[in-house]
Amino acid sequence: MTGAPARLLRLYLMLGFSAGLPFYMFNAVLTLRLARHGVDIVIIGFFACVALLPKFKFVWAPLLDRYSVPGFSRFWGR
Repeated sequence: MTGAPARLLRLYLMLGFSAGLPFYMFNAVLTLRLARHGVDIVIIGFFACVALLPKFKFVWAPLLDRYSVPGFSRFWGR
C-alpha cells in the first residue's frame, strides 16, 4: 500500500489508539491509587466492573435505542 490509502490507514490507527488510551490509563492509575491509599479490594473490583461498561457498549446501546428507560428518557430523550 502506498500513497493516500496508506496515510489514511496510519491516521485511523493512530486516532483509534489515542481514543482508547485514556480509558486504559484511567483504569490503571485509578487501581494503583486506590490500592496505595488502602482502599478495600472489593471496592477496587467494583470500579473494575464499572470500567467494563464502555467495552460492552455494543451490547447495551442498541437496547437503549429501541426501548425507553424509565426516568432517564424523560429528561434526556432516546
